[in-house]
Amino acid sequence: MAPMKPCIDSSDPAGLDQEAQLLEGSDVEQPADGDPWLRTNPEAARDLFGPLEPRSSAWPLASVVLLLAMAGCVAVLGAAIAGRKHPPLSNRLLTEMDEVYDFVGEGNCLPDRPQWSEGPGSESYEHCRRTCSAAPFCIGFDWDSKTRFCRARFATNAAAVLMQATIAPNFTFIRGVEGGRLLGKGLIKGIEGEGSSTTGCYQKARTMPYHHTFQVAEIDASGEALVGPFPNIFRYYRQNNLTDAAQQARSSGLHVHNGSLLAFEGTDGGLILPSLDTTPLRRAMEARLAVQALLDQAAQGHNMALVLQDQAAQGHIMAFKPVDLVSTGISQVTLTVGVNSDSYNRGLGVYIEASPGLDEKKEHEGTSYSYMADSTSPRRNYIKFHPDYPSGGLRIEGPGGFNDTALPWTPPGWTASGQGLNVLTITMHVSGSNEVTLATPDGKKTWTGKWHHRLFDGKDVPALYAFMDLGGERGKPLYVGPVTLRCAP
Repeated sequence: MAPMKPCIDSSDPAGLDQEAQLLEGSDVEQPADGDPWLRTNPEAARDLFGPLEPRSSAWPLASVVLLLAMAGCVAVLGAAIAGRKHPPLSNRLLTEMDEVYDFVGEGNCLPDRPQWSEGPGSESYEHCRRTCSAAPFCIGFDWDSKTRFCRARFATNAAAVLMQATIAPNFTFIRGVEGGRLLGKGLIKGIEGEGSSTTGCYQKARTMPYHHTFQVAEIDASGEALVGPFPNIFRYYRQNNLTDAAQQARSSGLHVHNGSLLAFEGTDGGLILPSLDTTPLRRAMEARLAVQALLDQAAQGHNMALVLQDQAAQGHIMAFKPVDLVSTGISQVTLTVGVNSDSYNRGLGVYIEASPGLDEKKEHEGTSYSYMADSTSPRRNYIKFHPDYPSGGLRIEGPGGFNDTALPWTPPGWTASGQGLNVLTITMHVSGSNEVTLATPDGKKTWTGKWHHRLFDGKDVPALYAFMDLGGERGKPLYVGPVTLRCAP
C-alpha cells in the first residue's frame, strides 16, 4: 500500500478550512454524468432510476431495475392478453414505498418539537416510522427501543394537531418548541448530551442517504450486493444539511485526514457510517434473482416471451415464486473498514450499534463481556485490537463478547506498516451469529473470531463507529479508511 501523507493537523483550528477544501475534492460523492442530484421519484423516494455504467461483470442496481422494468412491460402485455387481473412482479416490486430518513444521532430529537407521543409500550420501531410516514407534515421521529417509546415530530403545533385523531388516535399530542419549516435546514438538531443510549433520532430526507453509492451497487447472479466504498461521514452530513451533527463530530475528535482517510482522537467514538435502510438494495436483489431465473430458462431453450406471458397470467414472471426480500428482509450484512494507529497498548477499532428496530428487552439479555465494566451499551459490540502489541490482543466487548485473544501474529501499527490499515471485516447474520476477520495491511495474515449477539434485523444496517480506548496517545490518532457493505439474500 502506498504511503498516505497527512494533510491536516487536527490540532490546528485552520484545519476546519482545509477539511472543507478536502470535501470539495476527490472524496466527494458525485452524480452520474448529466444527472441531477435528486435521482428519486418524489412519490416513491426509494425508486432509484437512471442510466449508469457498470463497474464490473456484476450488475449495478440501476441496470437491474431497468432490465426488470423491460421484462415487466412484456409481462404486462402477456397479462392483458390472458385477461387476468394479477399484477406483474415488476409492479409489486415498486409498491409499498416508505419515506426515507436520515439518522441524526443517538438520543431524543432536539429541540423538543411538537409531537405525537406513544409509550412506554409502543408497538415497534416500524410502527413508529410508519406513523411519521403517514403524516405529511411529520418531519421526523425518535424511538427508544428499551422503553418502546415513540415520538413523531412536527415543525408547528398546528401541524401536529392536524389529522392526529385520524392517523394516530392512540398517540397523545404534546405541544413543543416551534421552528423551521418542513424539509428545511436544521429542523432537528440531534442530541447534545441528552436522552437514552437506546434512543435514536431520525429526520425525513429529501433524498435517500448515499443514493448515488447505492445506485452503482454491484449485484451478482446469486443476488448478493456489493456497495461502496462509501464517501466519508462528513459528506453525508453536508448533503443532508446535518450541520450540527457535523460540528458535534468534529468536537468529539473526528476529522478528515486526507482524501481517503478520517482521523479520530476522541474518547466516546465517532460515527463513520449511519444505520442505513436496505430497502432499495433488497428490491434490486429480488429483481436480479427474478431476471436471473428468466435468463436460466432461456439458456435451457425456453421461449422467454412465452414464459413471461404465461407467468404474468399467474401473477409473477418466473417459474417459481420469487423470494420476498422486501418484506422479509435479507440474511446477513458485512461491513469492511481499515483502521490503524501508533497509539501503543490502547484497544482500538470500531463499535457496532444494533439495527434500530431490534427490541432491546428481547435481544440484549445474554452474557456480556466489558473491559470497562459498566461502559458498554447493551445495543453495542466493541471490536478492539492492539497494533504493535505482541499477539494483538483482539477482544469483543458487549453481549456475547470475549476477553483479549492472542493472535498468531502481531498486527503492525501505522508507522510499522508503512502507513497501512489493518482491515476488519464484520459479518452479522439475522440469527445473531456474527464473525469478525482481522487482516494485516498486506492481506497475508488473517484471523477470524465468532460471537453471538443479534445486531442485524434483516432490514437496517447497524451503525458503525470508530473507537480507541482513552482517545489514544496524544498526537497518535486512529486512522480510518472508507467503509464497504456487502448484503446476502
